[in-house]
Amino acid sequence: MQRNLEGFTVDDFASFDADMFVMSPPCQPFTRVGLKGDKNDARTNAFFNIMRNLAEMAKKPTYLLVENVKGFDTSETRNFLVETLQKCNYVFQEFLLSPMNIGIPNQRVRYFMLAKQRPLQFKEEHGTQLVQHRVNMPLMPNEIKETSRLVCDNSMVSSQEQTNMELTESRERTGQDESSMVSLNEQSIERKTDEQHLNEKERTDNVKSGSCEDMVSSSEQNEQETGEDDERRKIGDYLQADLSEESMAEYLIPDRILLKYVNVMDIVTVEDTKTRCFTKAYAYYVEGTGSVLRTDLSADMSAAFSSGSCSDDERLERLKALRLRYFSPREVANLHHFPQDFGFPECSTKKQKYRLLGNSLNVTLLAQLISYMVA
Repeated sequence: MQRNLEGFTVDDFASFDADMFVMSPPCQPFTRVGLKGDKNDARTNAFFNIMRNLAEMAKKPTYLLVENVKGFDTSETRNFLVETLQKCNYVFQEFLLSPMNIGIPNQRVRYFMLAKQRPLQFKEEHGTQLVQHRVNMPLMPNEIKETSRLVCDNSMVSSQEQTNMELTESRERTGQDESSMVSLNEQSIERKTDEQHLNEKERTDNVKSGSCEDMVSSSEQNEQETGEDDERRKIGDYLQADLSEESMAEYLIPDRILLKYVNVMDIVTVEDTKTRCFTKAYAYYVEGTGSVLRTDLSADMSAAFSSGSCSDDERLERLKALRLRYFSPREVANLHHFPQDFGFPECSTKKQKYRLLGNSLNVTLLAQLISYMVA
């Protein structure tokens, strides 16, 4: 069916007789670099239409799953979603989760909401790996009392102060060789007792952003990454075993890119347990679009990055000795836990494959969320 969801009616939704709605609204209104239009961005219209119709449906879906970028969790659109679910008698939980949280070596923080109709309740013993990453949890009675004590002269003292963090995000720009980087300062989070959720205030430059490709600062990543390294799988477990030397040469970093951008690359090896978020610009823009793989571990890494004076030709030879390459589309799909029988149409270009994978999600993480929701 190829229709605009903005035009769907209650009868349209009722005709599906669906037990579960799985939703991933356009993320551009909520990215932390950009105009942050939130509910005023026209790309949220379809989502608001779904929520308005949900309130009118005689037979509502038993389960709802919503996914989006980090930033949706503090948006006015999220607040409207919560109000609608409360009116419609749903119980819900919200999360900021990355595949790293379940031992998969790929960093990709995303917001998830799970909801189910009462009298169903969440059985937290079935989601022990997930529940520790819940966000926007309602205040407990003792917390409400403590927060009330902090109210002085009609002003609220922040109950949770965060260190200002610098966030870098890359944006694609037509005709540019490099990604532009924008710095943000995140302000403190204030507890609001009337709405019983955290409202994160952020400042951003008035810059347009057309992608959902978000990186998080190292401090945020540390918060998201739990568990010991020996509990995580290694990158080598996800590489293509059938990638021939000839095929591998296709993914080697070009010489001009090596010389100009090697210092901003996230270089990993088969023994590492983490790759950066792969975006839809991977292999076409360098900074902030994903990790690259060092395939020759015998080469001298320190010599390649030595600050000593040497010619460009000599430096290039040292860098080439590392045999740095991009992950293949199949390997990125592996890190997303796509099944081995997954494939692209033969007519798909490499660029199309990276773009589609950059907008994708981790299959196993979603499976665990859905399993927890329906338990």
